[in-house]
Amino acid sequence: MRLTSRNARVDRDGLHNDRNFDLETAIHIDQNKVSGNKYTTYIGENYNNSFKNIELNFYEREFEEFITNHNQKNKSKHNDRLMTAEDYYKKKFSQPEDKVIQVGNIDEHIDGDELWDCAKQFMNEFNEKFGDHCMILDMALHVDESTPHIHIRRVWIAKDENDVSYVNQTKALEQMGIERPRPEEEVGRSNNAKITFTKMENEMLHEICRQHGIELDEKRAPGKQQNLSIKEFKERKETIKNDYDRDIERLKAEKKKINKDVEELKEEVNDYMDMWIQNAALTNYQNELKAAKERGAKEFDKILHDILENDFSLYDAFAKGEITREELNMQLHINGEIRMRDSFISEQGLTDEFERYKEKAVREEEVAQV
Repeated sequence: MRLTSRNARVDRDGLHNDRNFDLETAIHIDQNKVSGNKYTTYIGENYNNSFKNIELNFYEREFEEFITNHNQKNKSKHNDRLMTAEDYYKKKFSQPEDKVIQVGNIDEHIDGDELWDCAKQFMNEFNEKFGDHCMILDMALHVDESTPHIHIRRVWIAKDENDVSYVNQTKALEQMGIERPRPEEEVGRSNNAKITFTKMENEMLHEICRQHGIELDEKRAPGKQQNLSIKEFKERKETIKNDYDRDIERLKAEKKKINKDVEELKEEVNDYMDMWIQNAALTNYQNELKAAKERGAKEFDKILHDILENDFSLYDAFAKGEITREELNMQLHINGEIRMRDSFISEQGLTDEFERYKEKAVREEEVAQV
């Protein structure tokens, strides 16, 4: 199994983590399993407050001097910049960071209690080692979703020139002495101190899991971005491009073969369809002629003449490619409907009257055109 973790700032006040909201609105949460969740904070597991209030109390105490100094500087000219501890707590770049830890996936994962034991040890060791500059405020085990996982809420703490605490990840890492992976190169998205720190805490997590007898897959997940130098990145990019070009050529060749097979299959299907149409048509014609014969020789001769004159000429046009299969089927259907209509009129003895009606309709149309 693989240990995975990610950092984010998406839950501004920790309500998701301690389930302090209306669970009826969360369809991904199994409410029958909520009681199996576990929670703890930096002040211990025996607390009688929400994560939000515990975090807010920490901000009020830890950053009180910074907020006071900030407001003092801005109150005369920039009243819009004044802030409370709660404002500071909710700002995008000063709110707590949410870290999610998971071992395994939906198909295979460790027991929630095992994960919780590892997480509590991690929290204790982390705060002891890094707590002056990155403090874990609270933590939750969720077993009521698809896979057991841990939510950790932590805050980055830096000191200004007057030893006043404020929230700043970059400064906190710098004051902890954490360097980027390649100090000789410029700071960038793939070369910064946070990458080094994340590697350090992941190594800590792996070691704790080993201590608890949990075997982890140490291989990097497929597609996981590595911290490469510019030279290494260019070499890897060229290798990927060459592999991509080879795959494209292979896929083109496969597509060409598939297209050829499809065309051959179309021909076989068309031959079968032609045979089916002819057989189906013959069966229909036999039924039509049998019914016409029962109505008399005159009706039989009329239906036979219509089939030979109209329908067979359509088959001939289709064979020559003059009409499509859709046009053939549509016209054959129309011809069949007309014959059924004429047969019904004949059976009712209305043939002469219908002919007079058609002649009248023709005359009226000629008059209308004039």
